[in-house]
Order: sequence, then C-alpha cells, then structure tokens
Amino acid sequence: RVSGIALGFASTFFCPRGMYLTTEAVESFVEEHYGYQIRRLTDEIARGGGKKYAANNNDTGKCDLISKKELLGMLQHCCEDEVEHKDEARERAAEGPLPWFPWVDTTWQLFVGVGSGLAANVAKRI
Repeated sequence: RVSGIALGFASTFFCPRGMYLTTEAVESFVEEHYGYQIRRLTDEIARGGGKKYAANNNDTGKCDLISKKELLGMLQHCCEDEVEHKDEARERAAEGPLPWFPWVDTTWQLFVGVGSGLAANVAKRI
C-alpha cells in the first residue's frame, strides 16, 4: 500500500504526464494478468469443468455460487475496462509535455511494470 502511494506521488512529481505513463504501465500489467486468467478459465471450460465458484454479493453480504462461464464473462468485462483506462492514459500522455529523452518514458514504464509484477507475487504469498 505504501509503495502504491509513493509511486503515485513520484509519478506526478515533475508533471501530470507521469501519472498517465504510470497508469498505462500498471494497466498493461493488469491486462496481461487478466489475459492469463481468461485463457486458463477458457481452457477449463473447454475441458468441461462444471465447478462453481463462490462470489461475494455486496448487496447481501452472502456468497453466491456462479458458473465458470459467468466468471469468465466478468473477467472479460473487467479486462476491457482496464484496456480502456490504458488507452486513455496513452492518449493523454501523448498530449505532453514530452520527456527530455525518450528513454525516460521507457525506463519509468519498465520500472512500474517490474514493480507491479513483484507486488502481485508478494500479494499471492500473503
């Protein structure tokens, strides 16, 4: 959590464009992660897996059982939403101001992408 706040602060320190570059990098990571989950679930469905998953219903506070196809639909919808955020961030970053050197953007986005991967791996183990 602290690293996320620090990343948000650091990304906007020099200009708002940094926020858009960071958003694009994070959303790219999230899109890749959703893609993996979608492919895995699609394969399970193709093999005939009929198991249902528990999903928290925020309205009632109870868990409802949903099918893998319903879960797949939700994942696809969420992924599409993240792609929209990524594309919007890319468009806004292109508005400028442009970096002093092109490698600044590339290095920052690599740093954010690697950090996102590390954070996801830590979260899986907690």
